[in-house]
Amino acid sequence: MIQSETKTAFGLVGGIAIEIHTASYRTIRGYSVIGAVLDEIAFFRTDDVAEPDREVLNALRPAMATIPDSLLLCLSSPYARRGVLYEAYRRHYGVPGEILVIKSPTRALNPTVPQEVIDRAYDEDDAAARAEFGAEFRRDVESFITAEAVNAAVVPGRLELPPLEGCSYSGFLDFAGGSGGDAAALGIAHTEHLEGRDTVVLDVVREIRPPFPPQEVCRDFAHTLRLYGVVSGGPFTRVSLTAHRRTIAVNLDGVMAVTHAFLPDLVARPEAHIVNVVSASAFVALPFGASYAASKWGALGFSESLRHEMLALGNRHVKVTTVCPAYVDTGMFAGAKAPPFTRFLTPKALAAATVRAIERDKRVLRIPWSVQLTRLGTLMPARMFDIVGRLFGINTSMRDWTGHE
Repeated sequence: MIQSETKTAFGLVGGIAIEIHTASYRTIRGYSVIGAVLDEIAFFRTDDVAEPDREVLNALRPAMATIPDSLLLCLSSPYARRGVLYEAYRRHYGVPGEILVIKSPTRALNPTVPQEVIDRAYDEDDAAARAEFGAEFRRDVESFITAEAVNAAVVPGRLELPPLEGCSYSGFLDFAGGSGGDAAALGIAHTEHLEGRDTVVLDVVREIRPPFPPQEVCRDFAHTLRLYGVVSGGPFTRVSLTAHRRTIAVNLDGVMAVTHAFLPDLVARPEAHIVNVVSASAFVALPFGASYAASKWGALGFSESLRHEMLALGNRHVKVTTVCPAYVDTGMFAGAKAPPFTRFLTPKALAAATVRAIERDKRVLRIPWSVQLTRLGTLMPARMFDIVGRLFGINTSMRDWTGHE
């Protein structure tokens, strides 16, 4: 039956081999596998390493898919409550189905192990003995938050929550370069007053494991954050000071921080173009959106000042364009009213107009046509311009705003 033998394999008749492999998803690809035994899988490395346990399984399953009645057997003493072994136990233990999970102490499976050996192990290290001989997953090697705490806070079957009107969202980002071992993660949360106390609700959790293109992941994360809008509106004193500060931090501080990080590289290039998307509210007063307008006035001032600074420093190859649109149909300003004879811009139309402005090296893009009327503010007496603002509904456009906070 055995035709050949090496240190790590037996060759059998019929072209079948029994081989020993290291736990690597790279070395097991390309095989047709009748059966596989993963020994001590609880001690395979988990996420954020070069050979995570789930990737080994992901490589094995296609190799076994073409073989009828192929068998995948995972053997191990339990260890930490994480990884594919614990997930299989949590989801399938005691549940009828194709996956059978057997959990048993050592003496039940192998009565020849002396009881005194087991007793001595419990005396020396109770937690380790419970795992090694009692088939119990260890709690003393867990992360900051226990598995029970996480499971108790999770609604089964719920992946994400859509944006809700009237909620003030906070975003959390832990980014990575995409080429190392770290994943990029995004979280979005809000607070609700439940049963007499404030409760934090985690709406979105995204994890992108390496390798990944950082530019694409950054763009996707930014799009998700925009869907949950970081804008606060309403009568000034009815909006918390924290919300006002957050609006300033995102709309103004964020623009300056990103520019500060990338400007040296842009100056070093033969051609560069900075595009800051601001708002038409950078030219007018915006009742019920005071901090939003303040942040946009500041962003316009920063953008224009930067443009003049580049010229003064001889960096004429670094162009600056400020895009000032009226309301854009992203869902962020649901309930706001566009001025008469105008309508909400679509993101696609704004993007096309922005590209044309870049190609023409336009200093400021005001869109749609009605935003051009803001030029009158520099020509008219203030009271007269206020009348124009009332006639065009600017002063009341945010009164019924029900968009995201």
